[in-house]
Amino acid sequence: MEKIFPELASTGANSYKAVNYAQYTPVLVEAIKELKAENDALKSRATTLETAAQAADHASLLTLQVQMAHVLGEQPRAQK
Repeated sequence: MEKIFPELASTGANSYKAVNYAQYTPVLVEAIKELKAENDALKSRATTLETAAQAADHASLLTLQVQMAHVLGEQPRAQK
């Protein structure tokens, strides 16, 4: 703590270290805000990737259906 936030740490006459936690609260609040923003961005990215994966899976299934119809000598069904 003392290396990162020296203004929040002090050493008493008896060489005991102390932290000014009242002044540390704003630092923690900002860290939480940064983590929330990062978490929100990761959630958004995960949703985008899931949507893209589902679309790719759907396209692969449609391709397989067409291929199976061809192998079986059938006409591919109209897709919705």
